[in-house]
Amino acid sequence: MVKKHDSMFKIPPNEAISKPTPNENLIQYKPAHSMTREERRTVDELNKQILVEVGTGAKTVKAMRLATYIHKKGAINFDDAGRYIIGLKTSGEREEEHQAFIDEFCTREMQVLGRHLLGTMEIGVASIVEIVQMPLYLEKEDPEFRSLWERIFG
Repeated sequence: MVKKHDSMFKIPPNEAISKPTPNENLIQYKPAHSMTREERRTVDELNKQILVEVGTGAKTVKAMRLATYIHKKGAINFDDAGRYIIGLKTSGEREEEHQAFIDEFCTREMQVLGRHLLGTMEIGVASIVEIVQMPLYLEKEDPEFRSLWERIFG
């Protein structure tokens, strides 16, 4: 039996998860002595990677919210359109043969609508996932390459 505060997925409730302050994830390294260029480059790289991690997390959470929104809207649209299609089936006085065609059309229309909405949602969410997978930070192709500016001013 699942306790009231436990979830089936063994995830603690939102209140139990500590929420970091905006700058808590950013670690600034401050050495006791002046740094060499290589140490400075290493620290700069560390800070870039930390920022990328924080940015990737934020991008992922936003993507999950968008995916949820897309699925909710898809379900609402399917419900609204389905209500209209079923209403068409039951409205009006028709001859028996005419009603049979309307019934068949409405049945197929619901199936096609479902396929179209599901396909559209899949494409939309897949596009969002592709954006999440894009790296926020690209390393230089040649780590030994230094621009003229870098060579002159370090």
